[in-house]
Amino acid sequence: MKYIYFLKAGENHYKVGIASNVNSRVSGIQTSNPVHIDIVATKLVNDAEQVESNIHKALKEMRVDGGGTEWFQLTPSQAIEVAILINKNPEIDISDRITMDAIVRQQKWSQKIINKKLDQVINVYQKHPLVKQ
Repeated sequence: MKYIYFLKAGENHYKVGIASNVNSRVSGIQTSNPVHIDIVATKLVNDAEQVESNIHKALKEMRVDGGGTEWFQLTPSQAIEVAILINKNPEIDISDRITMDAIVRQQKWSQKIINKKLDQVINVYQKHPLVKQ
């Protein structure tokens, strides 16, 4: 399995590729690119080569001259569509991860509420006249 990645360089230049280690790949690309590169989307997939090929075929009209086969000039809405396409790839179900993230956020929020209530109770208790200080 490899990662399919979607990178952004500058205002409207995007790269779609595959790598075993996306951070290492971005570092390598960044050394030869004067413009800062950001990771827009990345996903671990079984058949990364096929997914990459399909995206390249869909974007062939947007290829940047001199940018090889992986750099494309996209509008913001086109870039969003590519990011959605990568994340909706049916090979990996991310719904469990999304569910777990939501549960963790809810637990953290609940813990903050509980801590506030406990602080209020402790404060009232410590100020009660029958409590020895």
